[in-house]
Amino acid sequence: MGFAASLKAIEERFAAGWASHAATYPAAYGDAPFKVPAASPWVRLTVAQGSAEQAELGAFGTPALIRYVGLVFVQVFVPQASTTRPDRVAAEVADLVAGVLQRRTLSLPSGGVVRLYETTIGRSPLLDKAGSGLAQYLIQTPYDHDEVG
Repeated sequence: MGFAASLKAIEERFAAGWASHAATYPAAYGDAPFKVPAASPWVRLTVAQGSAEQAELGAFGTPALIRYVGLVFVQVFVPQASTTRPDRVAAEVADLVAGVLQRRTLSLPSGGVVRLYETTIGRSPLLDKAGSGLAQYLIQTPYDHDEVG
């Protein structure tokens, strides 16, 4: 299946592109163990696998083309005590994430590609209400890839 291959390609792209920002904004990956910084912003990359659908029937006797879609989420956590404007910190991080992921094409071992599209940012009110002292922002980049199956 294409889920594992797309996850690996996206995580590798993010890790390579984020290396120069990791000292300022450490990154967690999915559910992997991670030590959360106490007083500085950090990010978490999560790849949400979406649906799969048959994109083309294929000629008689040949396999159909299956399209897999999903979203790449980068959550930005900004301790509210670390700045008076967590929204500006999140916007800076969103620009960095866009530079790493937006409008990229990643090669897969199968010969296919993962296509990453436009990056957007939004505010998550969930942590503010919980009184955690963190402001959370959600950066999203949709993606898809095709596989003959």
